[in-house]
Amino acid sequence: YVRSNPDEPRHRGISALIVDMDTPGVDVRPLVNMGGMTEFAEVFFDGVEVPRSALLGELNGGWVVTQGALGHERATMWVEAVARLERLVSDLIRLAQATGGSGDALVRERLAKAHERVFALRSLGLASLTGDPRRQLVLKLATSELYTELLDLGCMIGGSPAITGEVMAGRDWALDLQRALAGTIAGGTSDIQRDIVAHHALGMPRG
Repeated sequence: YVRSNPDEPRHRGISALIVDMDTPGVDVRPLVNMGGMTEFAEVFFDGVEVPRSALLGELNGGWVVTQGALGHERATMWVEAVARLERLVSDLIRLAQATGGSGDALVRERLAKAHERVFALRSLGLASLTGDPRRQLVLKLATSELYTELLDLGCMIGGSPAITGEVMAGRDWALDLQRALAGTIAGGTSDIQRDIVAHHALGMPRG
């Protein structure tokens, strides 16, 4: 996305381009995260020139492209997110059984609530397909935050072995928790998502 009309304010005057990564002047520098993975990168453009055919959509119409892409993402990404949460709850139950945590009333209560919340998110996602699409705005925020919360619960149930990287119930809980934190940033940070929900779903006034 580039500023194609500097005289237009805010989201106006932006155009979307499809740029070949082999174009001269494009410099990609991978970023290594806490888990040792390079899932993201810094991309620098130094004197890069692209043909007009690289324009996606209308000139100065990049915001329309953005809204369409984000709308499609929100409409579908919850399916994978809820499926991951369902697998995570199953792994938490196996972890609690293996460590004896299932005998703790507090652990059982938190596992029951986790199952309940995941079921509610699945129901909300299905309802968004046939009802008010504003429900989709809540799903990204809720699923990414809950995923992190449940992995933290796994580290608590697993204790020191889970925290120090021992694989338990088929997971490296500490490493998965580190990676999950990226989910509260990618696709729109949780704070941005709360702002979107407040203004676009609940109709609250801007501060």
